[in-house]
Amino acid sequence: AFTFTDPRGVVHDRNCDGNDHPDNAPVITGDLYSCRFLDDGTYESVSKRSGKVVSTLTHTISEDGRKMVWTFRNAEGKATFEYTYEKMN
Repeated sequence: AFTFTDPRGVVHDRNCDGNDHPDNAPVITGDLYSCRFLDDGTYESVSKRSGKVVSTLTHTISEDGRKMVWTFRNAEGKATFEYTYEKMN
């Protein structure tokens, strides 16, 4: 489990065990989420509504910890946008 604050200041608590959990986040695309780590620097969060996938968000952190890339995929698995964040200090 972990907590993170997104760039908008919204705090998210996530249990990354691969199981579905209720999504109580203030900004949501679904009513359930599942989260799992793909490797040491990457985790995947899947949002579901009524049991069906509505979006997948992959978060990848660079080895030096200075860059994070978010890749958003729609229900069909097509990448619809990607954000890259770089640590300033």
